[in-house]
Amino acid sequence: MLTPQQALEELKAGNRRFVSGRSLFPNVSPERRKETFAGQKPFATIIACSDSRTPPSYIFDQGLGDIFVIRVAGNICGKTVLASVELGADHCVTKLIVVLGHRKCGVVSMAVKNSPVSEAVREIINKIKHAELTAKLKNPDLSEDDFIEAVSRENARNTAAELMKRSILIKEKTIRGELEITAAWYDIESGEVEWLGGHY
Repeated sequence: MLTPQQALEELKAGNRRFVSGRSLFPNVSPERRKETFAGQKPFATIIACSDSRTPPSYIFDQGLGDIFVIRVAGNICGKTVLASVELGADHCVTKLIVVLGHRKCGVVSMAVKNSPVSEAVREIINKIKHAELTAKLKNPDLSEDDFIEAVSRENARNTAAELMKRSILIKEKTIRGELEITAAWYDIESGEVEWLGGHY
């Protein structure tokens, strides 16, 4: 079983393969399907945006049973997302949680531009507004496009921090060194993942 640091290195290696066009597309054979039918043992949990351009299995070059993926617009932490993360950490015993924001996130752009949205989407926007305030304090002079990307990064960091604040299970596992949390940011053009750090 991988350690949290080994899990992170595995994702970094997979992303390097993806960026260079040398993806292995591992663990997708009929044999792997039979193996995972008996049970799953993913090594990492990924909270990613629902954006069709951000599929974690491709970005990190992982296959069946390798990563426990939760996708929600804006990669925010709602109640069901938190429950899913706890299932990954406890039931599947993943060693790493990655909150993956990304470039040109539509819902982040909507939040910054105060676009009209439905009541349901407003719940997502309200989460992102916290990141907008932080980004504004840190980056008061950015262009609108650069500011949107800064908000996206802050939003990933906020979600990572929220996991620690809202889940006793995740906090205790992290304190014991059984689990690590990190925020990251994906460039949908280059394919590269920027690691924003952990210790939340």
